[in-house]
Amino acid sequence: MADKPPLLERLLAALRDRRTLLLLAAWVAWFALLAFSARNAGDLAPFDPFAILGLEHGAEDKDIKRAYRKLSLQYHPDKNPDPQAAAYFATHIAKAYKALTDPISKQNYEKYGHPDGPQGMNVGVALPEWMFNKDKKMAPVMLLVLVGGGVLLPMALGAWHLLQGQKVSGPNKIMNETFAYLWHSPFKVKEVQVSL
Repeated sequence: MADKPPLLERLLAALRDRRTLLLLAAWVAWFALLAFSARNAGDLAPFDPFAILGLEHGAEDKDIKRAYRKLSLQYHPDKNPDPQAAAYFATHIAKAYKALTDPISKQNYEKYGHPDGPQGMNVGVALPEWMFNKDKKMAPVMLLVLVGGGVLLPMALGAWHLLQGQKVSGPNKIMNETFAYLWHSPFKVKEVQVSL
């Protein structure tokens, strides 16, 4: 039976180590959280009343009214008792129709890309609101927890894990990994031949 290459032996030994399995589980959890966040992200598309009404850009007023009437029959609260349909009608269809028929809304849409005029950028922390109560006394504590637990602690654990893995042997304190490279080289260098 042929000897395993040193890299494969190290990988198998690392997979048997509990710390490596813990680190691997943490990475899997991180990627699962990223996938969950990406899948549940809200609609980030810009407001486009033509696309909402199913029209091409530059459609005429009669086409706009026809599309609005057609969607009203499908989503208007009087025609469809579903609360989600009523919400979609109020937030999307009615707003798109107003953006294309009301002169001020149409001018704002053409100038700013939104019928309500220029939109301010809302910058915030993507965390639940209960973490940042109204008196704002928890914000510095949460920031410290996020920086400490989200940045410094993983860095410290990673550094500790790397330092624990650097084992040395022999009187010259040669790292085992370096000695394995020397021993498996074509010249079969032994530890006693290496001088510091």
